[in-house]
Amino acid sequence: NSYNRNFAKRADGNPNTHSFVTSPEMVVALAFGGTLEFNPMTDAIPTPSGGEFRFSAPFGDELPSRGFDRGQETFQAPPADSGDVD
Repeated sequence: NSYNRNFAKRADGNPNTHSFVTSPEMVVALAFGGTLEFNPMTDAIPTPSGGEFRFSAPFGDELPSRGFDRGQETFQAPPADSGDVD
């Protein structure tokens, strides 16, 4: 999965379930590959026509060159009197 935390019980409350962290891109590649042993840098996926599909190497900037857009401040403080809150 692509959760940003890795600890027991993360997904379903079961202490025997562990979440293995990876990037969203790797989650998609592994899903298409059909197994955790799939290596998107070297392995191919068979196509219905009998050929094979290979992922291209990723490219692009890891971080925006001008930084992230801070956006608008959207925080709303809770009401002082929470008696009417459902």
